[in-house]
Amino acid sequence: AAGGYLIIWLDGDTADPGLHASFELNAAGDEIALFDKDGSTLLDTVTFERQRSDISYGRSPAEPDAWKYLVLATPGGSNTVAFEGVVGDTKFSRDRGFYEAPFDVTITCDTPGATIYYTLDGSEPGSVTGRFPKGDIYTSPLHVTKTTCLRARAIKDGWLPSNTDTQTYIFLDDVITRTQGDALAEGYPSTWYNSYPADYGMDPEVYDDPTYRDLMDDALLAIPTVSLVTGKDNFFSKTNDPETGGIYIYTGHSSTGGQDWERPVSVELFTADGLMEFHVDCGIRIQGGENRNPQKCPKHSLGLRFRSEYGLNELEFPLYEDCPVEDFDSLQLRGYFNNTWTHWDPSQRQRSQYVRDQWMHDCMLAMGHIDAGRGFFVHLYINGIYWGLYNLVERPVATHYAAYHGGDPERIDAINGGSATDGTTQVWYETRNAVMSKDWTRIQELIDIDSFIDWTLLNLFAGNVDLKTDGNWRAAGGGADKRPWRFYVWDAEHVCENVSQNGTSPSADPTGWFSSLDDIEEFRIRFGDRVHKHLFNGGALTADRNAERWLRRSDEVEMAVIAEIGRLDRTGARRVIE
Repeated sequence: AAGGYLIIWLDGDTADPGLHASFELNAAGDEIALFDKDGSTLLDTVTFERQRSDISYGRSPAEPDAWKYLVLATPGGSNTVAFEGVVGDTKFSRDRGFYEAPFDVTITCDTPGATIYYTLDGSEPGSVTGRFPKGDIYTSPLHVTKTTCLRARAIKDGWLPSNTDTQTYIFLDDVITRTQGDALAEGYPSTWYNSYPADYGMDPEVYDDPTYRDLMDDALLAIPTVSLVTGKDNFFSKTNDPETGGIYIYTGHSSTGGQDWERPVSVELFTADGLMEFHVDCGIRIQGGENRNPQKCPKHSLGLRFRSEYGLNELEFPLYEDCPVEDFDSLQLRGYFNNTWTHWDPSQRQRSQYVRDQWMHDCMLAMGHIDAGRGFFVHLYINGIYWGLYNLVERPVATHYAAYHGGDPERIDAINGGSATDGTTQVWYETRNAVMSKDWTRIQELIDIDSFIDWTLLNLFAGNVDLKTDGNWRAAGGGADKRPWRFYVWDAEHVCENVSQNGTSPSADPTGWFSSLDDIEEFRIRFGDRVHKHLFNGGALTADRNAERWLRRSDEVEMAVIAEIGRLDRTGARRVIE
């Protein structure tokens, strides 16, 4: 009615109560128009720039023609007081990176009358709204003498505060000689997950060893660096609570929390030569299964989630070489578990390579599957503490499928070991029924046959002895549009453990599909064609090409892994490398 209000949710989610549009708006900036009921008469329009989480944006009550951020959100009512303006971003006289000598860093803001708040402990400075700011007030240049995570935000009464900016300055001598006591003095807990001893320090038996002493700097500079910065309670609070608990504390495989908890984090990626760099705020989760037990492995995998509530709903960056996709809504930081020097089992430490899982992704790429999962090695820091060697890799979920093959992610399913991570399993089981009926025409509509064959072939060829019906593989497709299912290598750390290894276990047929498909003559012919393509005449799985991929990854990680030993050595690791 005239003078009334109507709430329309622009989220594309028609399943929830209320009036929902079939589209979403981009938090990074977008345009929306309102038309009359004839569909062509334009009534109103607005083009907006990057938005802020939990901050309303609308027409100013005092200036009807001006669009501004509003102090309060008032759905169902008239707009209230608007912020007078937006405080300019803070600027630093020194950029993130590696340093050898102490220096002073100056922080400035172009907005007259703004006050800059900063922190050095990873926590958020200032405040989102400008009320009750936290941190120290910046008054003069800061003297930086050691590895430091500097965060700053500028605020001004009546104005919307700036975003938080983060700069990580790394001093390698400080990183290499950091002790357990240094972290404890900074308030980090002495135990993880009940009473398991926490681990923050480097091992002097490694960095003082003549074999490694002169290589530690080179090791830490050999690959890109990822710095995670956040309030330490987000990782290490001992409160077993979904809202306040530390994701690194309650991570045990049988614990009551951890894996579904998400916390805000600043992520910086940079290289020693400065040629690759980004900074983004996002969410972070703990990842993995058995390796989440600190008794089994002190280093856990992590997942990055890019959402509008943290800033941008996608990371927009050309992360991977020769990759057609440059927008990512999630990424995985794989910390490695099996067949590494951090593993609890000495026999697995003897087989340390660190390249197996990414080599499997590389194989699928070489076999012609553009969405197989690109990745590269990075050194990870948490609040300036070196955490070890990680693999920054794509996550095969619905948005990943859509980025490479088109379609609406909301209408695509993603499967992890038989369970849905996106959408539902309805079309998955519908496809399984079609496979069981051996209806070849229908099967070809529901499954990307070459993707399934190559995924099966590679796991057999490499001898994946950790392939289970309920884990260590992924698929995506199906959904409302019944897009062809595609299959992805995941957590393939138990391949190529010896020269005679082949076949899969504990499951010979993890999807339950192959045993029916190989009864179909057309499928058997197609399978034979793929074997001939990849295993003969210079194909993707011939010896020379396999070795080239393996050695390329081995060369990438060879120097860097020395830092991993210095940080997370277990008995016997040094003897292995010697």
